Amino acid sequence: MHVPHKEEALAIKESSAFLIEQSYILDEECRGNTPQVLIHYVSCAKRDIYDVILEHRGFCNGTFDKDGYLVSRDWHKCGPEDE
Repeated sequence: MHVPHKEEALAIKESSAFLIEQSYILDEECRGNTPQVLIHYVSCAKRDIYDVILEHRGFCNGTFDKDGYLVSRDWHKCGPEDE
């Protein structure tokens, strides 16, 4: 049985809009060059938790063209075009 980490348990209660907003912010912190390595790793881990929750709620991250190339990174409700 999976026992959620405290951060994961708190995030599950948040709205999808909040998680999407935080995912973008944390992604910037994760990709950025911060002198504080711990902040970098914590941001990446939190972003990953939020992203999994959003995916379980039926959201997809990214829009692709007909050839399968990534056009943009954006959270949206998954639809037939995401298959």
